[in-house]
Amino acid sequence: MNAEMDSGKYTYDFCRRKCHDGDVQYDGIFFSGVSSTKIYCRSTCPAISPLEKNNSFYQNKALAEKAGLRPCLRCRPELAPDQPIREDSMWQINNIIGRIHQGIFPDGMAKPQLDEFTSIIGVTPTKYWKTIQLGFAKMLLTDTSLSEEEIAKITKFDTSENMVNELFQLYRRDPVKVRKPLKVEVEYGAKSCALLLFYRPPFDWSVLLNYFAARTITGVEKVTGDVYLRSFCLNGQQGWFSLQNVQDTNALRLEVHAPDLSCLMPLVWRVRRMFDLNADPLRLKELFKNDSILGSVWLRHPGIRVPVCWDTFEFTVRAIVGQLISVKTATKLVKNIVETFADDLLISTPKGIKKIFPSASCLRKMGKYSFGLTQNKIAAIEGFSQMVVEGIIDLNDIGNFDTFFQQCKSIRGIGEWTAQSIAMKGLGSKNAFPASDLGIVQAMSADSQRRTPAHINKIAERWHPLRSYAAMLLWTMYGNKEK
Repeated sequence: MNAEMDSGKYTYDFCRRKCHDGDVQYDGIFFSGVSSTKIYCRSTCPAISPLEKNNSFYQNKALAEKAGLRPCLRCRPELAPDQPIREDSMWQINNIIGRIHQGIFPDGMAKPQLDEFTSIIGVTPTKYWKTIQLGFAKMLLTDTSLSEEEIAKITKFDTSENMVNELFQLYRRDPVKVRKPLKVEVEYGAKSCALLLFYRPPFDWSVLLNYFAARTITGVEKVTGDVYLRSFCLNGQQGWFSLQNVQDTNALRLEVHAPDLSCLMPLVWRVRRMFDLNADPLRLKELFKNDSILGSVWLRHPGIRVPVCWDTFEFTVRAIVGQLISVKTATKLVKNIVETFADDLLISTPKGIKKIFPSASCLRKMGKYSFGLTQNKIAAIEGFSQMVVEGIIDLNDIGNFDTFFQQCKSIRGIGEWTAQSIAMKGLGSKNAFPASDLGIVQAMSADSQRRTPAHINKIAERWHPLRSYAAMLLWTMYGNKEK
C-alpha cells in the first residue's frame, strides 16, 4: 500500500482492483495516479489501467496534485463527489472544508487547528483551497458559457489572466480550448448556467423528492414532476434554481438563473448538502445491512439520504413551528409567515416561484401577527432570530455542536428535539438523532413495549457516527406501519 493512501481496507491491491472495475461507488473516495503520464484519475476513468509500477493512490485530489500530478481531462476529477462528511467529533475540520467549498479562503487559523487539518487531510488548508478553487474554475470553463472574467470573479481569482495561467500550469494546456457548455435556456434578465453534480449510487431520488414535495412552501419552492425548483437569496444575490436527476450518469442536473452568478460556489455547496450528494452508500451498507433493527428496511432503501434544508435559519423556523403538529399543518403555518414577511423575487421566474424566505432580521419582531402559533413558538422564533442578527449564533460557522445545542436550548421554546432536528436537517450533521420524535419512538416500540427517549438514545449508539441515517430509516419504518 502506498504511503499516500489511508490504511485499512484501502490497500494498494484493493484500490487497483476497484479502478480496474470502474466501480462508481468509490468515485471520489480515492484517486488513481500514474507516474509515467503525471496524471491522476477518478476510480471510474475509462482509460486503460496503468502498469502496477507506475500506479499510486491518493485519498483526495489535493494530495495527488501535491505529488506533482495533473487532473485527467477525460474523467475530470473536479466533477467527482466530495469526500463523505466527517464525524461530528471532527466538525471543525469539516466546517473548514465546507467554507473552502463555498469560496472562503482559509486564513486566520490557529496553529493547533492548522496542524490538525494538515494531519487529517494530508495538505495545508491553503493547498486544499487551491485545488478546490482551480477545480471549480475548470468545471465552469468546460461546462458553461460564462466569460473568463465572470468565472474568475466566482472563483475568487484576482484577474482572469491569473486564473487561466494557473489552470495552464496545472493542466499543461490552455483550458479555454476545452469548452463544451451544457445547453440551458436563458431566462430574461438573468444569467443562466447548467452543471452536473455527481453522487455515488444507489441514490433514492424519488424519496428525496417526495420529502421536499410534502414540505414545499408556496411561492418559495415547488416540485413539478421529477424536478425540484426554489428561489434563493445568497450573499445579496437573488435567483432561482432547478434540479433533475440524470440517473444514467449518476448526477443531478442543476440549472441556476440569477442576474449575478458570483454566489455559484456557495450555491453548489448548499445544493450538494441539501440532497446529501457526498454520502458513502458502502459505509451505510456496512453499518445497516446486518442490523437486527434496521437491516430489513435498509435492504429496501439502500439509496437512503439525509435531506437538509436549503438554509439553516429557514429550517429552524420550520422546526419551531412544527413542534407537536403534523408536517402538513406546519407547512401551512410557515406559508402564512412567508406571505407576510417575505420579499418578492425581482427577476423572471417559473410560475409559482415568486418569494424569498424571510431573513432573521425580518422575524426578530413578528409584532401582532400570530399565524395560529402559540406565544411560546413566536417567542422562540423571535429569540433565535435575535441571536442570529446579533451574531451570537453564526449559522455559517458552527465550530462545536455542544455549544450550538446550549445556545439553542437557552431560548425558551427550543428543547432537545428541536436542537437535534436543526443539527440534522438544518446543518447537515450525520450523527444528530432526535430520540424523542414520535415517529422514532413508535418505530422503536414495534414490539409493543414503548421505549423512552433515553433508552432509544442508548440503543442508537450502535449507529454512531451515522445516526441521522438511522433516524431516516426509522421514520421509513414508522411510515410503513402507519400505512
